[in-house]
Amino acid sequence: MSGEGEWRDFLHQFHDERPGITEQVLTRAHSAGLDPYQWLIAGLPATGVVLDLAGGNGALTVRMPAPLISVVVDLSPAELAGARRRGLTRILQADATALPLADASVAAVGCSMALMLMPLRPVLAEISRVLQPGGVLVATLPATGPVTAGDALRYARLLLALRQTRLSYPNDTALRSPTAAFADHDLRPLEDTRRRFVFPVDSSAVGAMLLNSLYLPDVDPARLAAARRVAESWAGADLGIPLRRLTAYKGTGSR
Repeated sequence: MSGEGEWRDFLHQFHDERPGITEQVLTRAHSAGLDPYQWLIAGLPATGVVLDLAGGNGALTVRMPAPLISVVVDLSPAELAGARRRGLTRILQADATALPLADASVAAVGCSMALMLMPLRPVLAEISRVLQPGGVLVATLPATGPVTAGDALRYARLLLALRQTRLSYPNDTALRSPTAAFADHDLRPLEDTRRRFVFPVDSSAVGAMLLNSLYLPDVDPARLAAARRVAESWAGADLGIPLRRLTAYKGTGSR
């Protein structure tokens, strides 16, 4: 799957069928006392309005401390229904390429595990437009490391079952070295950090849940069944999930 339209259709169906599954996985993963949402929040400013971009069911927003004020924007009705059930009221159903927010209206944009999936150039243009000068973008993304030898072996077995060489996303190439893409939209990288989060696979059901949380378009059902058996075999293991935190700021001055 390579076209933006195909990915968009796949993501719509994925989140309609599995709302909240990303939170179920990420809240089980920890590193140095933080889950991935808390790690993202640590890069945000202490005050101001935050755009929770592709915020889904509000998993990031509900973890933000006061006095941050968060606005959740997502395109999935099923995910946003979860945010409403949590009592969140600052919710907008909208496309990330056409944000219903005023210019320079937010102090920060937080984006958990989604920047690798969206049409990058128009989304970065919108992020830059709504950010105040000096405002920050903090995004978490999948990474390939750091991992232990045990992690690498488990992932190799999973990829073999899927008949894939790696898990890939639409913006892998552009985000590998994002300076150029960001500079086109007056965004300057501040930090690019990677961290291994420990994900306890308490049971075969938890292993299956982790597999279900992965974006795997165009995978043959037989291959998915083989991958499920691999993931279920991880029961009792502490699997490393490597993540990346990318931070950039709006404007040309120093912070």
